[in-house]
Amino acid sequence: RSLCFGIAGQALTARLRKKSFHHILQQDMSWFNQTKNSTGKLTTNLSYDAAQVQGAVGVRLGFLVELIVAITSAIILAFYYSWSLTLVVLGFVPIITIAQAVRGIVQSGASSSSKKGYEESSYIAYEAITNIRTVVSFNLEEKLEHLFRKEVKVPH
Repeated sequence: RSLCFGIAGQALTARLRKKSFHHILQQDMSWFNQTKNSTGKLTTNLSYDAAQVQGAVGVRLGFLVELIVAITSAIILAFYYSWSLTLVVLGFVPIITIAQAVRGIVQSGASSSSKKGYEESSYIAYEAITNIRTVVSFNLEEKLEHLFRKEVKVPH
């Protein structure tokens, strides 16, 4: 089960990366001059976003299907053995669902700030490595390392 969803997730990720790369190459040159479309950010997005999709579609989707089947089977068995106790337990399901929804919202906020920090740090690293001769000639190694470390600390 998980293998099939994993393979499907990888195929979808490969397709997403190919299409994203194709659309990046089709952009006008002025589009690349914008700070949000720098080479470092685009390559980070190309790898990070596709990996997020693979994680959501691959093993997680397989886990979700297994979870739904298990919960449905458990509820049917519970009603069979003790319908009154099952109704009491099902009364707590909305409370648990709300708590999980709040947890998901908090985690998604942390994930978006994490992505922004990784984009910025990748941009700094890419620019520094691409222009290493200029960096060394102006003795900017320590300054760029400080900027990189500052951006890497943001997500954590």
